[in-house]
Amino acid sequence: MENDDVEQHFARQAGEYEALMARIIPWYRPGQELMVDLLPFAPDRPIRVLDLGSGPCNLAGAVLDRFPRATVNAVDLTGELLADCRSRLAAFGARWSLQHGDFREVDLGAGYDAVLAGLVLHHLTAEERRAMYRRLRAALNPGGMLVARDVLRDTDPDVTAWRHRLWRDFMQAQGEDGDFWLGKHREKDHPQPLADLIRWEREAGFERPVCHWRQYHFAIHTASVPVPEGGPISNYAEES
Repeated sequence: MENDDVEQHFARQAGEYEALMARIIPWYRPGQELMVDLLPFAPDRPIRVLDLGSGPCNLAGAVLDRFPRATVNAVDLTGELLADCRSRLAAFGARWSLQHGDFREVDLGAGYDAVLAGLVLHHLTAEERRAMYRRLRAALNPGGMLVARDVLRDTDPDVTAWRHRLWRDFMQAQGEDGDFWLGKHREKDHPQPLADLIRWEREAGFERPVCHWRQYHFAIHTASVPVPEGGPISNYAEES
């Protein structure tokens, strides 16, 4: 999907974005909660989080709620959605920042403990995805984690067609035009098989890639940055 198409597409959804997503994405709000649940940090630990393709920042707000000492940098292409972010995050004082631009091109910075990518990476081509994994690996601290909510493609076209029918039926049951949204997905997106994502994450320097949840062709998976020898095995070890 070209930059202008993406921006215009989501600008038209500003104001009703969350409600629309709940109608077209199975388990949308519980999935947001699971992404935050997967962050392996003690609640009182100061952490720095990158919210990639943040939309109206409901996910960023959930992180700031859960981790009182966290700071979040939210990046999104759509100015209208970032305006919603300002309203959503105003109560959190100076613990957040917004970055307007295409995350494929802007300087994302470094020193993050976690990157959250909620339903954004499937907009990238295969080569863009591999390059993005390398950038995210470089942006994360040792022991940091990528938490991605993704759209997948099955290697068997019959299985893909079956999952698409289930998804279309789900959207129809929510009052949406399932054929319209399925057509947009086929036209604009670049879903990849989970096995390829895992391989590319490992190639980029991530370890322990894990798929935690899947329904139809939607999935939530994580990958971690190795800790240098002599460091804690994982962030969970700090809480034991």
